[in-house]
Amino acid sequence: MTTNPLFNWLFGPHILGIIFLILGVIQQYYPPKKINNWYGYRTTISQSSQRAWDEANRYSANYMIKLGIVVIILGIITTTLLHFIPMPVKVWNGLTIFSVMLGGIMPPLFMIVATEKHLQKQFYLSGTSTMPRRTLRMAPALHTKCNLLNICHP
Repeated sequence: MTTNPLFNWLFGPHILGIIFLILGVIQQYYPPKKINNWYGYRTTISQSSQRAWDEANRYSANYMIKLGIVVIILGIITTTLLHFIPMPVKVWNGLTIFSVMLGGIMPPLFMIVATEKHLQKQFYLSGTSTMPRRTLRMAPALHTKCNLLNICHP
């Protein structure tokens, strides 16, 4: 805790939720039009075709907005709980920093995993794959025709 009570209430994982929500809204209303290396959801699968790129950016923006709302709610609950549990200042600061770090690492990981699974399902399992062959081998668990050596065939 600092001597400024406003700072204590403002600084927490909910700040990262607000940032995530804002970035999701920006990406939803101003999606990247063409595949590029600067702006948008950029992975091998998403950059394999324009359709995959558009779907990846649409899905990830929606997911970012949902995760932002969840992180805001959980951040407010966490910050409130930390304020009402008596503890030394160093412990309070450590828990706050830990919750901010956790709030900054977990939501992007959830978004990446969910978006990649969505892309695999949309473009690979549906039979309308536009992904390069080497990309298909990256996720053999979703592929139905893999042999024991983990070599997959379309």
